Amino acid sequence: MTRCVITQPRSVWTLAQCDQLDCVCAAASRLTRLQERLCEMVEPDYGLVNELLSRGVITDRDHAMIQAGRDVYTHNDSLLHCLASTELTGDQFQQLIDALDDTGQAHVANFIRGDGGLLFRDCNPGIPAAF
Repeated sequence: MTRCVITQPRSVWTLAQCDQLDCVCAAASRLTRLQERLCEMVEPDYGLVNELLSRGVITDRDHAMIQAGRDVYTHNDSLLHCLASTELTGDQFQQLIDALDDTGQAHVANFIRGDGGLLFRDCNPGIPAAF
């Protein structure tokens, strides 16, 4: 079994765990980076929040917090904050993308997959290409 060492905190992880950690960090970083633009694009109601709950991307508590908002804008803000602050696994990130596709928001899934697209990266040159 191949291992890699992460010095803070001192731990020894398998390569699969390191890959998982990299994926978790990249997913959260991508969602945080794109959050402002995603606020204008994502439609949290009409099935997305329920789909994310059923797929295990968000918890019952997250679902209740999101639904407690007074309008679609607060639902969206709560959903995106929840997703950006949660350590999504690679599978959960893929489930998010699939849920967007399955709820008629393929354009949003494509925006996330493309890390904001060429125009977004051209306007923000410090942002690396998609992982």
